[in-house]
Amino acid sequence: MKKISVLLAATFISAPLLFSNQSFAANDHKPVEHPAAASEKPSGTVNMTFHSADVGVGYTWGEGVLKYRGKSYNFRIKGGDIVALGFSKSQASGHVYNLKHLYDFAGNYASASGEATAGVGVGAGNLKNTKNVVIAFDTNTMGGRVAGAPGGFTIKFTDSKLQHAAKAKNKADKKADKAKTTTEDLNEQQLNKISK
Repeated sequence: MKKISVLLAATFISAPLLFSNQSFAANDHKPVEHPAAASEKPSGTVNMTFHSADVGVGYTWGEGVLKYRGKSYNFRIKGGDIVALGFSKSQASGHVYNLKHLYDFAGNYASASGEATAGVGVGAGNLKNTKNVVIAFDTNTMGGRVAGAPGGFTIKFTDSKLQHAAKAKNKADKKADKAKTTTEDLNEQQLNKISK
């Protein structure tokens, strides 16, 4: 009970910081070395702003810009954490890895790390989607929030035509994967018949 009271107190004490015009702290922090960054060249860069409000189940929303092959693409972020309490506002910047086609950027991402922020802080995170696209980012966070379980996000392009094209490509990829699996299964069955 005391832990919850302390957490709530930290949340309400830091509320004025969230709504003030103060800039984010630790702008001169050293970026965290991300696993993907050690072995691969980035495909692009991202700048994002997250807002989170939580009581039990957390909800996160925000927006961002992907810079890919010399062009900028706006996107929206929605998602949440399984167990979270408090609120925060985060500015994040980072790199995108394994992005071979623009349309593969949109989709569902899973996070592999939790977060703990009290007042102002810096952090890092990695998000990965089903197309193996990785977003490795550093954050500056303001607010009072504790997230005790990995979160997930859905990223959608702001441009509706671009988002529609991304959905169509995803659907076509799923059909192609299913057809490939079916063909491989049939070939294996034929080989098994021949070998008997």
